[in-house]
Amino acid sequence: TVQESDIDIEELQAKLAAVTLELKNTKLELQNTKSALANSERARQAANLDRVHPRPRVQQEEVFCCLARRGLERQVFTAEALGKQSTLPESAF
Repeated sequence: TVQESDIDIEELQAKLAAVTLELKNTKLELQNTKSALANSERARQAANLDRVHPRPRVQQEEVFCCLARRGLERQVFTAEALGKQSTLPESAF
């Protein structure tokens, strides 16, 4: 009958409104989650910048390794080509 179909339409419209509202809420939650994720990533990157400092480049003066020990002295070589070497007293270590 006409009266029953009017009720069905009203009921369907109410269900549609409820689903539409739920969809809007879900969309808002998704936007908030994306925003929180972006903020978290920015905070993580900022924290890493505060913690990690790149090692400055050092040229010939950098001590590469101690290769030998002779009496009270050690021979110390630079990273350049092991061609330039200096001998430091034991107290330097």
